[in-house]
Amino acid sequence: MSGADALLAEAHRRGIELWADGASLRYRAPPGALTPDLREALRATKAEVLRVLADAAARPPAPAASRCRICGRAKFELAGRLPRCFVCDSAGFTPEAAGG
Repeated sequence: MSGADALLAEAHRRGIELWADGASLRYRAPPGALTPDLREALRATKAEVLRVLADAAARPPAPAASRCRICGRAKFELAGRLPRCFVCDSAGFTPEAAGG
């Protein structure tokens, strides 16, 4: 897993939504979720995070059967072997914990 993947997994775990806006990285986060250390790590890997987000956005939408049962993301990274995506798998989220 790359540094950007790990940061995106941590952001997801904390309920932080990240997206690209041109050359800018934007976010929406619950109060206190984006710590100074996490903010600095995102700044340090901004180009890689933007590349990962752009790559994900360029993929065609996955059919519902190949979407994560927890967050709805495509689970292409796991080649269908689990009912969750890479981010939820990396963060240790389970369908049971999400009520699924």
